[in-house]
Order: sequence, then structure tokens, then C-alpha cells
Amino acid sequence: MNKNSFDFLRFFFAYIVVICHIADLSQDQNFARYRNYIDSYVALTGFFIISGFLIGKSYNASKSVLNYFEKRARRLLPGYFASIILAAMLLSFFSSYTFIQYFTDIQVFKYLFWNSIFLNFVQPCLPGLFVTNRECAVNGALWTIKVEVLFYALVPVIYNYLNKIEKKYFVLIPVYILSVIYKTYLGNSDSEMLVLLSRQTPGFLSYFVCGFSFYYYYDFYIQHKGKLFLIALPIFLIEYHFGIELLRPISQSIIVFFIAYSLPKFNNFGKYGDFSYGTYIFHFSLIQLFVQYGLFDLYNPFLMAGLVILLVGAMAIFSWNFVEKPFLIRKPKPMNAW
Repeated sequence: MNKNSFDFLRFFFAYIVVICHIADLSQDQNFARYRNYIDSYVALTGFFIISGFLIGKSYNASKSVLNYFEKRARRLLPGYFASIILAAMLLSFFSSYTFIQYFTDIQVFKYLFWNSIFLNFVQPCLPGLFVTNRECAVNGALWTIKVEVLFYALVPVIYNYLNKIEKKYFVLIPVYILSVIYKTYLGNSDSEMLVLLSRQTPGFLSYFVCGFSFYYYYDFYIQHKGKLFLIALPIFLIEYHFGIELLRPISQSIIVFFIAYSLPKFNNFGKYGDFSYGTYIFHFSLIQLFVQYGLFDLYNPFLMAGLVILLVGAMAIFSWNFVEKPFLIRKPKPMNAW
């Protein structure tokens, strides 16, 4: 179970999101021709699938519910809060406001508060920044973090019901179906608000619960992964083509897990660290800066995209080693002197 290429897949998905945001935020026509070949939505849902599997495994290995939430907080919150605070502090150098104007503007404090409680949409912008960009959001990628946090909160509830019955799919299948109905109904609405709500936690729960279920039915999946893959691939391609998400979550999950357990050369991809999270939470603001100063227009856009990717990589390495990793290392409690 531990020999897989999930670290590689998360890193791959993170950079798919980076590349898509470079194309979308820069609005450079040189990227437009390639945009149809990469899809950040597939990458995001891929994250949720893998998260379901790994979080299910983490919860099962936890000593208690409190221990489980502690582990989740240690993994998620340091990098998240660092991305918010560093953005508010460092981006002040690039604001059109003076330092005094910037740090006395209520927007800065609203940004820190609302983003710290995961309601990024309430105050996505900072004063004097990205006002001429396509959007003023400092970090438009952070909206998925609240989805992930709510997944964490739901795991003990789902797990509690699973423990009460022998046939786990009596819980997992209804959760999947309800999520698909929620996403399909709201997503096809004429109301912009309802479409927005369709992209919240209930709408993605089908992907997460698929990953969660693969943890419980791991032996069955591994035994039949080749056959399942041959069935899942055409279903995914058909539903992807027509923009349908009925069987797409389960078919995509099968594909993701087939790849994860079919690439042994990438099983040790994360031996130097998990850089996917840092890549994800820090890339957006950097791209926005490049757009603000017109770097994609002034210079070769592909060269600038490559520079963004290199800088994001450096930021992710820094984040892992100096922000994320230190909180994952639990210091041993001192021995009782008595």
C-alpha cells in the first residue's frame, strides 16, 4: 500500500495548475493554443481523490480523533498561514500605495482575517495590487483549501458510520450519489450563485469518497486494477468530452490509482520532500506580479513562464524545508524527572 507514486502525481497535478494559471492570468495568445490540452479541474479533482485515500489511511492510523486533527493541522496550516501573511507583508513592496497607506488600509486586515478563516472570497485582494490585471485576487488558488478542511472534518463522521456496518458501500455509495446530484443540479443552474455553490465541498465529495473507498477496498482494486482501468478509461473520456460528471469521479479515481500503482520508478519521488503543497499555495501571487509588470508582454512569454516555474520551485523547496517540515517533526516529550 505504501509503494506508490502519489507524491509524483501530486507534484504533477500542482504544476498542471501552475501552467493553467500562467495561461489564464497572463491572457497571452501564445499559450491559448495549448490551453485546451491541459485542465486544472482534472488536476484539482485528482488532488481530492488522492487526499481521500491518504486521509482515510491517516485517520485509521491515528490514536484518536484529536490526534488525527492535530496531524492534519500540522500538515496544512503552517504553509497556508505563511502564504497569507507573507503575501500581505512582502507584496506591500509592489503596491501602488505607500507603506503608510498600505498598512493603514482596512483591506489588509480584512485580507488577513477572512483568509485566515478560509473565506478567501470575502476579501481576495490587497490595496494597490493587481488593479490592472484580469483579476485582483492575491491568491485565487486558496479557495480549495476550505474544501479540503471540510473533507478533514467529515472523515470522522463517515468513518463512524462505516464502523457500524459490515458492507461499507452502503454508506459510500449514497454519499457518492448525493454529491453527484448536488453538483449536477446546481452546476446546471442559471444562477451564478448556485453554480458557485456547486463547486464547494459537497460537489467534490464524490471524488474524495472515491479515494476514501479505495483505501477500504484496496486489495480488491489491486487485484483487478487492469480490468477496471480498461473499463474506466473510455467512460472518463466520454464524460469529459460531454462535460458530464456522473461516473467521472469513479472512473477518474480508477485511472489515478492505476497510474499510482503502475509507475514503480516514481515510488520514491518524494524522498527529498513533498513540494506539491508549496507549489500550489505560492504560485498564484508570483504569476500575478509578472502580469502586473507586463513581463509576459515585454519578454518571451515562454521564457517568462519557465522563470515562473523555476521560482515557484524554489519557493516550494523553501516552504517545505523551513515552514512545512518543521511542524511535521514532533519533538519528544521530556522524561519525567521523577
